[in-house]
Amino acid sequence: METVLEVKNVRIGFEIEGEIKQILYGVDFQVEKGKVLTILGESGCGKTVLGSSILKLLPCNAVVSGEIYFNSQEILSMPESAFHGIRGKGIAVAMQGGESGLDPVVKIGRQAAEALMYHEGISFPEAASQVEEIFVSLGLADPHAILNRYPYELSGGMNQRVLLGMTAILRPQFLLLDEPTKGLDAASKADTIAALMKLIAGTQSTILLITHDIDLARLLSGEVMVMYAGEIIEILPSDVLDNPEHPYTRGLMASAPEGGFIPIPGYAPDSRNMPHGCHFAPRCKSALAECMVERPPLITRRASKVRCFPSFG
Repeated sequence: METVLEVKNVRIGFEIEGEIKQILYGVDFQVEKGKVLTILGESGCGKTVLGSSILKLLPCNAVVSGEIYFNSQEILSMPESAFHGIRGKGIAVAMQGGESGLDPVVKIGRQAAEALMYHEGISFPEAASQVEEIFVSLGLADPHAILNRYPYELSGGMNQRVLLGMTAILRPQFLLLDEPTKGLDAASKADTIAALMKLIAGTQSTILLITHDIDLARLLSGEVMVMYAGEIIEILPSDVLDNPEHPYTRGLMASAPEGGFIPIPGYAPDSRNMPHGCHFAPRCKSALAECMVERPPLITRRASKVRCFPSFG
């Protein structure tokens, strides 16, 4: 299979008051053409920071090392002027929170048409016509009226679908979706998921989905990558998500409603005081002495790739 995105040993920290606060610890993965890969994990595990690095949208105090390849082009070192032609058309993103991703003082139509006008060099009426078409495909009723409204005049779910439409309007090769159902009520979530399924089927884009929603990961993706405290701890097919290998992934599944709301003991580590060995070791019932001092490798165990010593689990 053709690889669209490849991440190699990416480490990210933020310089704060002269010290580096490390967030990501050597992340490696790849996404193949036409596939949906989900990054699953709790808030604060580094999912969104990783996504922002792919879009080159990290703040100026970010300290980044490693390599990210898009269509075999290394983009981390690419000048911003060169990346302008890729962001939006080659790689597009729908950030979490419909309202926060839209300008509150600009009408929906102008915002949604902007990417087409910039990348395709067409007029606003031409772009608006295409925007209406994609809004219809995502289940937004009366799209012409929506073009003339402001974000505050729409519900959270409608704004989320507007963002999805704006992201897909250029039919990007790679699509990053960051927490697309976060904060939505049940009805809005169902509408957004239906829109996502239409979007995936219609664009045939390669997709990286960032979420903490286990059901969404299971429904939309072929493969799931589980993150904990800044590192990948398991990569597994979505159809075996209920039978994972890593103790943390098992705990994550058990803490979900369908798993019985059984919480994982303890707390995620503070980035200023990260464990020397396995990041999950202080909370793991199976941990041995070496887990506290040595970082496990990512090994293959049955259907999974798991960051755990062979004798554990």
